[in-house]
Order: sequence, then structure tokens, then C-alpha cells
Amino acid sequence: MAHPPNSSFTKSSNHDEAVAWLALARLAGVGPRGASTLLGQFGDVEAVVAAGLRGRWPMLPGLKRMGLQDVPGGLNLREATAELQRGQRLGAELLTCQDARYPKSWSLELGWPLAFWVRGEWLEAYAAQTPSALAVVGTRRASMGGQQFAADLSEEAVLAGIHVVSGLALGIDTAAHTGALRGASLGGMGRTVAVLAGGIDRPSPPANHDLARQILDAGGALLSTAAVGSAPFPKAFPIRNRYIAGLSSAVAVVEAGATSGALHTARAALEHNLEVGVAPARPWDAHALGSLALLKDGATPLVEAADGWRLLPNHARPQGVASSSCQSPGSPLEKAIRAALAATFLPFEGLHRRVGGEVAQLSATLEVGLLDGWLTRRGDGSYGLTLRSPGPPSRVIVMRP
Repeated sequence: MAHPPNSSFTKSSNHDEAVAWLALARLAGVGPRGASTLLGQFGDVEAVVAAGLRGRWPMLPGLKRMGLQDVPGGLNLREATAELQRGQRLGAELLTCQDARYPKSWSLELGWPLAFWVRGEWLEAYAAQTPSALAVVGTRRASMGGQQFAADLSEEAVLAGIHVVSGLALGIDTAAHTGALRGASLGGMGRTVAVLAGGIDRPSPPANHDLARQILDAGGALLSTAAVGSAPFPKAFPIRNRYIAGLSSAVAVVEAGATSGALHTARAALEHNLEVGVAPARPWDAHALGSLALLKDGATPLVEAADGWRLLPNHARPQGVASSSCQSPGSPLEKAIRAALAATFLPFEGLHRRVGGEVAQLSATLEVGLLDGWLTRRGDGSYGLTLRSPGPPSRVIVMRP
């Protein structure tokens, strides 16, 4: 039942609590910090809204006095109810700052949102204090090489059990999500999350509507703090970029221009003491001036695809990557891979046809081979043996065509 804007409001159901969160979140002039102050004063969101409807919000530091007589439109419960219904019809879920699945590194005092909408599968790992997630961002006007590298970074991360976060934009974002989906299709345990600038029902640009659907179908998620039905507007994108960093434990930047939105994500990461990695670029490439500036400031160079997930804290052998105890040197599967690649390079599908077995086990063994240095992967994605004997893990820089 919709509440008229100036009606009384009493605690009665989870539905009413969700309406209260949306009404407070959509009220201009309060913001997360002001809401935190009010919650501390009144105890819970429904008490905050009830007091606001009666014009009884106090004058507190950092908070303007706000009652219906002071704010045009006031706390609009009718519109909040309508938005909740629109979100529920989509199958979306509203997560609030008091939900156990709200990111533990976020707080209202630091300006993180009161609530956000989610479509798809929202994993507990996304809410961890140090999430096993890598943000992959960059320019919309990306080169083919840059897009391939972003896709490879994301695929390697997902195969390593790391989640990939990006913004669904064209260029590097699209490549990041696509690479993550490819990694999941090969048996990787990671998933991908797209953070939207518009409403949860308005993935943008329209050209990526199918990609958004693929993300959901593959067990990933879409996230938005905007009102359901709202179109993205220019000032929403820097906010979106901050949330991308906030859901991650490290940020990988691929081809960022001097004014690229990816730099917002990188700056947000640095503000929260997260590692930032950058794919090296040609000094004369205007589409990478921002990347070069980050490298000059001390960002970690990303020279191979596995360097992305290696940015994360405690990155050694993350969950999802087979350890040497699972596939020791000389195991039957490793021997079969070595025999198949003795004199040629093969794509994953061709290699799987040669050696057989489970896709996930083959993927994990290939990842161990890449890390340990007896296996290499070319720019076209095909695998081959290196020219040296297997030994301790080391960096192998693969020149891309």
C-alpha cells in the first residue's frame, strides 16, 4: 500500500523498512553522512522517517534542518513505494547499509551509499573486508591490443578464483566483462560484477544490453545506487567509478587517457590504500597519457595477464588455482599437455580435444604451468611450451603480436 508523502509512518513490515530506506536515500541534501547522524539520533531508519514526516529532525552538526515544511517534496513515501515495486518486478534486490551483505569496507561516514540495487547473484565474497575482486578499467576508445589484454587479465583472474569488477562501458570495460565470462566458461570460480551509472533496469550503453544479460546468466551481478528507471547522467559516472574501486582489492588500468574516468577509479583505489596496476603504453599514444602518469607515480606495471590478480593482497595460489600438491610436476595430465604441445601451439579447445578430462582441471593445470614457467600463452590465446625446464615460479614476459 502506498503512503502519501505527508502521511504518518509506523514500523510494520520489511516492506515498510525498505520504503523508508529508499525515501531517505532519495532525499536531496541529506546524503550518507547526514543519514548516519540521523540514525545515530533516532536508532533506526523508520524512526528517522517518522520524525522527518513530523518535521522533528534536530539541528545537528553537518545536517540542515529538514522537515516537510523545509524541503520541496519532502520524504516521498509514495515514490519510494513505487520504486520498490519497480525493482521487485525486475527481480532486483535492495541491499541496505544494515544488511549483512553490505560491503564491510563501506561506511556512511565515508560517503558510501545507504542502499543499492542488485540483480543477479550477490556473493558473500563481494562484501568481505578484503574482497577477492579485481577492478579492470580503461578507456572507451581502446585499441584492439588493449582490449585483448584487458580480456586476458580478467580471464586469468576468474580462472584464479578472483572476481572481476568493471563498469559495462564500451572498450576496456566490455573486454573485461567478456574475458571474465570466458574464464567462467572454462571452469573458473570467479564471476563478474557490472556497476551501472543509471538505474538497475537501464544498463548502458544500449549496445551492451546483451552483455548485461550474459553476466546475469553466468552467475554474475549488476549493481546500481541510482533510482530504478533513471537514465545515467554525467555526474553519475565518477560516483560509479568510485564504487568499482570500493568493491575491489586492487585496480588494473588498461589504456587510460588524460581525462579518462578510469583515473577516478584509480584515485579512489589509492585513497583506500589499494594496489593499482597499469598496462605499460607507448609514450606517444594520447589514449594512454593517464596510464603513463600513473606509472610515473609508482603504479605497478602489468606485463602479463596473471599480473592482474597478483595485485591482490596474499595473492599466492588463490582459491580456484590448483596448487602443486594437486598437480605435481610429472602428473599424468601435465605429461599429456607436454606431449600435445611438444612441437606446436594449440588453443584451449584444441588442447582439450587432445588430452581430454575435465575442463576445470585442465584450466587449473594450465594456470599452474603459466605461473611455474614451463608453459606460455601467445596473444591469440594458444598455449605452448617454453624453452626451459620447469622450475620455481617466475615471470615470463610474452610479447604480444
